[in-house]
Amino acid sequence: MKLANDHRRADSRQARVRRVWWPQYVALQAWTLVDALWRAWRRPATAKSPRDQIPYGSNPYTAACVAANFQRLNEYRVSRGLRPVRFNRQLAAAAAFHGRRMVELRQFEHILSDGVELDERLDRHGYAYGAYAENLAVYIGPRRPAASLGRQWLDDWIASPGHHKNLVGDYEEVGIAVVVAGDVYFGIQNFGTPRSRLASRWRSPAAAAGAAHRAARNHR
Repeated sequence: MKLANDHRRADSRQARVRRVWWPQYVALQAWTLVDALWRAWRRPATAKSPRDQIPYGSNPYTAACVAANFQRLNEYRVSRGLRPVRFNRQLAAAAAFHGRRMVELRQFEHILSDGVELDERLDRHGYAYGAYAENLAVYIGPRRPAASLGRQWLDDWIASPGHHKNLVGDYEEVGIAVVVAGDVYFGIQNFGTPRSRLASRWRSPAAAAGAAHRAARNHR
């Protein structure tokens, strides 16, 4: 009986403890939940794949083509002992704009009949360039696997001295676009180095301006 009485007294003490501490416990758990939800809401979204981290575009086919071209470009640069280039949204937007204009005007040139040059396109899309260059490619025919086409364009540019010069040029960023119209596929690479970055490499603004002018004259 003593054991039973002791057990009942223990139960009574535990009941008193629960009555005293239960409200505080509930409040603590509620606060913990609110804090966790607040932190989750403020936490930046994590990209699920490399494609989510780079604005390749919303079209799955052209996005895959751009991704393959960009990957092959940096693989080649690294193989030559060069630093990889970053993907830039503004350069990509300028490239896509030129691709759409080539479709509209049915032309394949760096300067179309509208007379808009690369530096003007970069200005329009807010890219403060110090140096820039452009590579173009076109494929006409039945649809090919996107990754295959993106890599093939890069390999074709490697084999062309003028395009190859841009691929291995002293640029920090690139924007790539693929524009499709029926069985015509345009590939556009716009390379660039921001004006602020280029200026920091030179001792004077005049030297930086001269370098930018020389790069502009040789952008094709």
